[in-house]
Amino acid sequence: MPNYSNATIVGHLGRDAEVKAVGERSVIKFSVAVTRKVKDAESTTWWNVAYWTKSDKVASYLTKGTPVLVSGEPYLRDYDKKDGTKGQSLDLDAKEVKLLGGKQDGEAAPTPAPKKAAPVDDGESAPF
Repeated sequence: MPNYSNATIVGHLGRDAEVKAVGERSVIKFSVAVTRKVKDAESTTWWNVAYWTKSDKVASYLTKGTPVLVSGEPYLRDYDKKDGTKGQSLDLDAKEVKLLGGKQDGEAAPTPAPKKAAPVDDGESAPF
């Protein structure tokens, strides 16, 4: 039987993205904070994201505080902490990364694209 897992998260970058070249591809690594609010309490889950791509151009847009949507395969990774104890990290191999939101603080709002004129209904067009 095949196995499959997928997670989609929406949150804010916790640090600027880092790019590493691996052969002809690049891996862009960044962390995303996803905050859950329940009544008066908040809980933040940190995800470590690895995004494999042939172009590292997107990394320049992935700066601390940027809102993003990331979708991919989640997994737990074991690691050794500095104090010698064991720890686990919640990681995501991203298949899709989308920038969300509008302007960042200090930036001008994006200029909207001009609207296209609506087609003219001459009364002779097909009804479909």
